[in-house]
Amino acid sequence: GVYLIGNIVAVGIVFGIAGGAALPALLGKTADPATLITAARSLLLGMAVGMAVFIPILMAVWFAPLLIVFHNTPPMDAMKLSLVACWRNTMPLLIYGVAVLVLGLIASIPLMLGLIVLLPVLVCSIYASYKDIFPAVAAVPETLNP
Repeated sequence: GVYLIGNIVAVGIVFGIAGGAALPALLGKTADPATLITAARSLLLGMAVGMAVFIPILMAVWFAPLLIVFHNTPPMDAMKLSLVACWRNTMPLLIYGVAVLVLGLIASIPLMLGLIVLLPVLVCSIYASYKDIFPAVAAVPETLNP
């Protein structure tokens, strides 16, 4: 629910800032270069502000399902832990995001068929990054407990 509401708010911000005049201008309904430049600027500003709102929401839900399932963490605590973990690993996650963007563009070239391979690999990579950031606590075997 938090992710859905965050997405709706981010998209609302993009459309609110870009305005209703930007879409027809960018879709070719207007041939005036000044109008196109103004529409492109407002759309880029809207996208920048929308991403600034969306990225913390994405960071909060990135590891939250895994923390809930594997560590029995309450949902709000899991989102806080996920946000902190992503914040502490900003540079690796930024490099990961750029790599995913490039791989996504390459995978979309053959009629989106590359996504059949890319999406499962991305899910596995999220799990691998979770295991790297949240190492398992070594369990004491039951035979060693008195």
